[in-house]
Amino acid sequence: VGAADGDNSADFVALCSLHNLKDAQEPPEWKDTFDSEDTLLNSIFNANLSTATESWLKNRENTLEGKEGTSERKEALQAWLKDVEERQKQKPDPNKQDTYAQVTDTPYKMLANVAIINIHKRATDIAKSYKEAKETVKAAHGAALTYIKDAIYSKGKKSYDGAGMANPKSNNCGTGNTGNAAVGLSIINDLICLCAPAGDPSTKVCGKEAFGPLGSDPVSTAATVGKAIVAACPKGPKSQVLSASLIRSKLAAFYARIGANHGAQTDEAVRYILGKAPTGGCDGSRDKECVN
Repeated sequence: VGAADGDNSADFVALCSLHNLKDAQEPPEWKDTFDSEDTLLNSIFNANLSTATESWLKNRENTLEGKEGTSERKEALQAWLKDVEERQKQKPDPNKQDTYAQVTDTPYKMLANVAIINIHKRATDIAKSYKEAKETVKAAHGAALTYIKDAIYSKGKKSYDGAGMANPKSNNCGTGNTGNAAVGLSIINDLICLCAPAGDPSTKVCGKEAFGPLGSDPVSTAATVGKAIVAACPKGPKSQVLSASLIRSKLAAFYARIGANHGAQTDEAVRYILGKAPTGGCDGSRDKECVN
């Protein structure tokens, strides 16, 4: 018995849910959690200027770039003095009048300066580790999206161009009951096998509309048909956040569909088939619209 209207709709939705992962966003809390470490370091450095010695404020105790008397030292000194002046005008609290201007000499000024210098050094070390951790997390998010797009479009592709679909199409769909290495090269290829038969489609097997036809030699038309199918996918929730738990839940829903739509299939291959499994297995022709 061939597939009727909607027979592959649940399988279609499972693959569409995986496809929609590409639109998932970074966690919104990253915007606040991943504030630049420079803000904190600058505030500590500015506090240091309030308690610094005259020689530090005037020429950074002769540690500026360039040798004394050279144009390089002159330029470095001008830049340093301008930076000090601008920093000392800043306010620790924008709602108050206090600035980072140099405080008057007291017995505790030097002690405060030493303490602030030590705090700045520790903060600099922590900021370095924090920055590395932040970059690691963002790199992992980017890597996850790369893997997701590889799964959707085929490895190395940024959009669908029919990559992996070849003559005969039956290889991409599972060669009947035997399976094939060409199966699963992309999610969109699998959607084609589920929804777009070779020969004029007689049913809306994936529920929304009849897709195809996509013949046994699908190379020239796969991209057009594939894009039409994913355009019909149900849209994911707005502002969906990419996370390990989201990926696992979508994969779990997908794996739950494999072997679940057994149709008339009695061969043991039914355990590995996505979509309604007819007698003879999957080859992408009309009434054999499934993936093995």
